[in-house]
Amino acid sequence: NNRCGVDIGNVLSMRSKNWGCKVQAWKSADPSGAYAFCMLYCLAYGAENLFFVSRTNNGSWLTFNGKHEAWVVRFIRELGFFDMGVPEDNLKICKEYWEKGKIAHDHNLGRFIDDRFDCLMGVSYLVPDCDLWCYTNDERGPRQQYATEYPCDAQFRKDFCNSLNVCDNWRANK
Repeated sequence: NNRCGVDIGNVLSMRSKNWGCKVQAWKSADPSGAYAFCMLYCLAYGAENLFFVSRTNNGSWLTFNGKHEAWVVRFIRELGFFDMGVPEDNLKICKEYWEKGKIAHDHNLGRFIDDRFDCLMGVSYLVPDCDLWCYTNDERGPRQQYATEYPCDAQFRKDFCNSLNVCDNWRANK
């Protein structure tokens, strides 16, 4: 299964405390190769197999006032992924972190890249065969928040720990 879900905040984009102002997407893209990874993934497996999965405060493509696109939508649009052939419907927005597992299940994702263990646990619970990758560009490291609303404690399952890959950049490992 070549369908891949990729988180945006602290994964494709660098951490920023001021997303309210207009930030050019290329300036906030992860410098270790996230953009190149997505482009090469589209070329190798087809743009229709790349999904961007992100959480926003209101779980919508729009800001709270409904006047502007959420920064994650603008980020993906400005980087040109929709122009490259990624269907707009492949940008999935949720309100709660645990909902990423349901998105992975509903879209039959075979691999998932996120910076939060709780998101990866949710994916693992609903899609046990999914190839899980933990990556973050945040200097604080991956988010290890285990207080979740999952139906079971995924962090205690050996198959979750055994299926989790952790990487510190977007370059291919030898």
